[in-house]
Amino acid sequence: MRILALIILLVIVNVSKAQTYGNEWINYSQKYFNFPIYNTGIHRVNYAELNTSLSNNGISISTINTDNFQVFGRESEVFIKVIDGGDNTMDPGDYIEFYAEKNDGWLDGNLYDSIEAQPDQYYSLVNDTLQYYFTWKNAGIGKRIHEETDLNYAAYTAINYCWKKNYVNYSDEYNEGAKFNALSSPVYSVGEGWASSPHSLGGANTSIIPTQNAYTAVGAPNSFITGISMGGSSSESSHLNNHNHALQIKYGNSNTIICDTTYLGYQLINKRSGSSHCNHRESNNFCYTR
Repeated sequence: MRILALIILLVIVNVSKAQTYGNEWINYSQKYFNFPIYNTGIHRVNYAELNTSLSNNGISISTINTDNFQVFGRESEVFIKVIDGGDNTMDPGDYIEFYAEKNDGWLDGNLYDSIEAQPDQYYSLVNDTLQYYFTWKNAGIGKRIHEETDLNYAAYTAINYCWKKNYVNYSDEYNEGAKFNALSSPVYSVGEGWASSPHSLGGANTSIIPTQNAYTAVGAPNSFITGISMGGSSSESSHLNNHNHALQIKYGNSNTIICDTTYLGYQLINKRSGSSHCNHRESNNFCYTR
C-alpha cells in the first residue's frame, strides 16, 4: 500500500536568524514568575494575580515601581501597557496588557537534521502552550506600548493593501518518517511530523483556504501560495522512473496545477507559486491528489 500524508500551508514567508543559546534575555539578578499562554492575542494580567504570586514568595507588590515591570516570551522582551492610575504602583483594579503568541513550530526546526526538513512551522511537535515570564528591572523603564493620539489622518496617504498570511495545517496523525527494521529513527528527519490522515493511490484531499477581502484592483500584486506534502510510506513497489509516490497540487475552481511530480519514500515536497489577484475570492480550494 502506498500512502501519502499531507500538510497544507498558504502564503508562507520564511525568516532565518542567527542561532543563539536562547537564554541571553535572562538577567540573573532578577526574579521571574512564569505563566502559560495557549492562545495568540491580547492578554491581561491583573493586580490580584500578580499580588498573589508575589506575596506567596514573600514579595510585596507595593514595593515595586511599575515602570520597572517587564514581560518576556519567545526569548525576548514583550511590549506591555501598564494601567496603574498614573501613580507607578500596582493597586486593586490595575493590570498589565500585552500581545502574546501561543507555541507553534518556531523552535522545532532545530530538532531536525536541517530546517528544510521541518514540515510545519505553524504547529508544534510538543504542545500549544508557551511559558511567558513576568519580572521587574532593578532600574529603568521596561518596553512599553504607547498609545497613538494623532487624529490628523488627512495628513497621511492611505495605502491600498497590506499583506496577510492565511493557512490551514493538520494534526490528525503523527507521521514517524523513515523506519529501520520497523523502528523509527531517534533523530527528527524528513517525513516526520504532524499531518493529515493519509490517503493512498487515487485518493485526494481538498482544503478551503480563507482569502477574504483580497485586494483585486488594478496594480494589485500577486499572492504567493505554498503547498507542502510529505511521503507517509516507502513501499517496495516502484515505477520505471524509480518512484512510489505521485502528487498533484491544484487550486481554485479551475483546478490550476501548481505541482505535478513523482518521488520516492518520505520526501518533503514544498512548492511555492504566485497567484494572480484575479483568482482571489472569499476562499480558495486546494486539492492534493495521488
